[in-house]
Amino acid sequence: MACLSLLASASGQTAAAPAAAAPSKAPSVPLGLAMVANSPNSITLGWYRSTNDDAKEYHVYASDKTNGVFTRFATVSERTATHGKLAAGTTRFYKVSATNAHGESAPSAAVSGFTIAPWEPKPFPARIAKNLCVSLGATLVSNTKPIAG
Repeated sequence: MACLSLLASASGQTAAAPAAAAPSKAPSVPLGLAMVANSPNSITLGWYRSTNDDAKEYHVYASDKTNGVFTRFATVSERTATHGKLAAGTTRFYKVSATNAHGESAPSAAVSGFTIAPWEPKPFPARIAKNLCVSLGATLVSNTKPIAG
């Protein structure tokens, strides 16, 4: 529905003139997509909206490969999204697009994200004598030969 405004002519008659319509275009591509947090089972992404952007939602896509097929896994109204239920040590590639009533922007460039891969604890590599305090990064110096056992 178009808005109308009334214009008065010099003769005193009024005429209806259509008001300027809002721009009808899809939003611009979101900027600065990056991994902002991760855990052993999730990756959180964040991005900036582009200037003069009227995005209402963002579609977030993931793929196993940087040039692979990207599948949408989230639609969000804020500028962050978390990809959960992932295995530890997983790497994924992501793109994001902006949407409004007029369409969807092109996707952003792909960026990578990864889950944390916990490592197995290992025993301390040296035997320490009773009542000896050792700081990590310390160098042990001794003039006597180590005693086996």
